[in-house]
Amino acid sequence: MSIAASILFDTAYVEAALVTAFELLEGYPSLHRVYFICLSNGSEDDQEAVLVVQHFCARFNEERPDFFRAIKINNTIGTFVSRHFSSAIIYKGLIGSLLAHEPFILNIDAGILPGRHFDAFLRDIDSRLCRPDAPWVIAAHCQDPEGRLPGPLGTLPHHPRYPAGGLLLFNTAAYRAAEWERRYTALFEALRPALAYAEQELMCLMARGEELAELPGGEARVTPFLLPEPMRQGAAPMAEAQAFDCLFFKFIGTLKPWKYWVLDPNKALWTRRRARLQARFPMATIALIQKHRYLVTHENYRDEFLEAFDTWTERAPD
Repeated sequence: MSIAASILFDTAYVEAALVTAFELLEGYPSLHRVYFICLSNGSEDDQEAVLVVQHFCARFNEERPDFFRAIKINNTIGTFVSRHFSSAIIYKGLIGSLLAHEPFILNIDAGILPGRHFDAFLRDIDSRLCRPDAPWVIAAHCQDPEGRLPGPLGTLPHHPRYPAGGLLLFNTAAYRAAEWERRYTALFEALRPALAYAEQELMCLMARGEELAELPGGEARVTPFLLPEPMRQGAAPMAEAQAFDCLFFKFIGTLKPWKYWVLDPNKALWTRRRARLQARFPMATIALIQKHRYLVTHENYRDEFLEAFDTWTERAPD
């Protein structure tokens, strides 16, 4: 049984979604389709993002027919903001409703770069987890929840597994049987003010027993942060192989590699992979993508990078 993939994002992450989707174009026969799920808040930029994605689909469906599909959904839950998260993070827990016609869906965070173990991972979950009678609703890479549920959330009953949101595998038959959408949205409304990591906390607090399963390969994920410290300290850049010899590679946290003002040299591990897509789909000419590359979301971080860059350039050459 083959798996559908989805990439759910809002306009701020459209470039990251395109890069991840392009990485899935070749070499993954276990995937029969990739859905772009574009969350719209009704702005002109949101409309432009959908057009960009549709253009991408038309371009690359010439090579793998009907492999990419674009779906626009309207934000009906209102504004949610926590750290660098937006309302899109909440919708990740509702993939089983958004793509209910697919038996199994692997949602892949926008910005993920698959590594050399990703194809074996897909074949593994296809054979071991994706069974018609499987009792689980969502499978994720999980950790001990101790200390991960913030403030009062930690005192509530919760599952012994705390799921990471990078890869979420949905079993839509069990999803419907468990009435997951109704329970999830009700819990979100009840806990909205207390949420920090949003869908991860909701899944941990809501899942019962077998509903939350463990994905294999968690130890092979590579998830560094982008920071000013490597420039301040004169640290050697990360090895190129780190972005390949893994299950997947992703820069996590607030600072994103497509931002021009994020000056950590390690971002090259991402931008070099982006260049493969750029050579065939010239994103740099798209005004919306350029706008978000320049957009400064955290002025304090920008200033830290600028100061660290000066320190970096002051060092005498080796």
